[in-house]
Amino acid sequence: MSRGHRRAGAAGVAILLVGVAAATARADDDESNRYRLATATVGDVEETLALSGTLGHAARSDVAFATDGTVKKVYVEQGDRVRRGQRIATLDTSSLEGAVIAAKAALAEAKARLAADLAAQKEAVEDTTPAPTAPEPPNPPSQPNQPNQPDQPEQPTQPDPALQDALQQLAAQQESVLAAQTAATDALTTAKDALAVQQTACETPETQECADALVVVQEAQDAVAHAQDALQAAIAELTVTLTKALEAVTAAGAADPATPANTAGAADAADAANTADAANTNSASASQDDYVDVPAVATEPTGTTPTAGQLAADQAAIDEARAALMSARRSLEAAVLVAPRTGFVATLDLAEGRSVAAGSTVGTILGTGQVTLVASTTTDQVDRIDVGQRATVTVPGRDVPFAAEVTSVSLLPTSGDAGTTYTITLTLDGGAKLPTGASASAAVVVATADDVVTVPASAVSDGAVLVLTDNGVRRTPVTVGTVGRTRLQVDGIDAGTTVVLADAEEPLPDGSSGTLFGGPGGLGGEVSFGGRGGPAVMRFAPPG
Repeated sequence: MSRGHRRAGAAGVAILLVGVAAATARADDDESNRYRLATATVGDVEETLALSGTLGHAARSDVAFATDGTVKKVYVEQGDRVRRGQRIATLDTSSLEGAVIAAKAALAEAKARLAADLAAQKEAVEDTTPAPTAPEPPNPPSQPNQPNQPDQPEQPTQPDPALQDALQQLAAQQESVLAAQTAATDALTTAKDALAVQQTACETPETQECADALVVVQEAQDAVAHAQDALQAAIAELTVTLTKALEAVTAAGAADPATPANTAGAADAADAANTADAANTNSASASQDDYVDVPAVATEPTGTTPTAGQLAADQAAIDEARAALMSARRSLEAAVLVAPRTGFVATLDLAEGRSVAAGSTVGTILGTGQVTLVASTTTDQVDRIDVGQRATVTVPGRDVPFAAEVTSVSLLPTSGDAGTTYTITLTLDGGAKLPTGASASAAVVVATADDVVTVPASAVSDGAVLVLTDNGVRRTPVTVGTVGRTRLQVDGIDAGTTVVLADAEEPLPDGSSGTLFGGPGGLGGEVSFGGRGGPAVMRFAPPG
């Protein structure tokens, strides 16, 4: 072959090689341009759980008078800053002061009645214990012409040991009855208070608060039963002492024909224990049955001796009067309304001369403390939420979200129209002047992963990713870990791997969802993956 022909052949081969290389490059460029691609990178991932709820103030206090009355003076206005203990308003105290005076008089009357009945029982025992008598010395024989001897002074009467023992026994038994009655009254009051708390707590029956309140009520009722048993025993013991005294009087009357015996007294005393139930009703009034007739010795007139049950009724009246006095004093003190915390007056509905009811909210003080978001979560989500987890709270109308922290997770479920839910409380960092009752949303960080391989969420489908290689697209299984908002933690590929997000040549779907990775080696369907907390499904719109 000539040198010219060799040159021409070489040039043709070169041109052919260049053409093949150019065709191959165009093919590679077409393959790359066909897909929307992303690179697996090392980074941090945060998985969040979305919640929604209502804002409230952790340092909020509703204020109300603790007694009924008429407003006399208002010292602050809405919007004012107040200190803890500062006066907000006062009531007219004229009627409250009158109630204290009346309660003092009632207590004094009840005490006087008890003192009279105690004295009457003591007198009955004294009258039934005869004093010892010493024999009179014989008259000395008269001597004639002896001057009259001066009268000898009377010797002081020595106390009778039997009488002293009887009075000591009576006093001890009387004190036992009075103490037992007071204990029974206190137990009844405690039981009534416990019942009121239980009724409020059990408005939602299936709560721990309701269960605890029921236990307290049962314990209080047991205490009432024990106190009433002790009262009955004390009354019965005192009744025996009084009955013996009456029987002695009756026997003395029968021995002296000049004094008619009264056998009805002993029978009435035997029934005295039946008055204990009446005493437990805290009634200050006494019927005629609370007394027994006692004939006096010798020529003393017949009187009446109060029973043991009457002493219990007297003590119950004192306890009731004392409680009424304490209540009247508290009402008088409650005529002054003060700020329970330092803060500002958010609301105030008071005016001089206006009547207010006890417990009715008349204003709100918002302190400088933190704001809370109270939200609900489902049964399958609550296990992933713990106290101390970070969160962000987004409030409508605010450009910047608030940092927050989970501060409470309800242990008991609540059943309602939305099914079974659990209450979650988040405390915000800042936001003291956010409106109470406004709606807000939160994203609670339930899992984190640092320095892990991540890919965009749209790259994962059915537990696999499509990896772009020199030989085309290859389906590679991966394990999904922490699921972030836009990227996922994956195990099964290395950082730097090119993954396919979408195929530009795929036709647009009819529905609103895009088509991603419909089958092995292709694109279509939806992205689904498993992670902590159960499977999740994500749908993506096709690239435009």
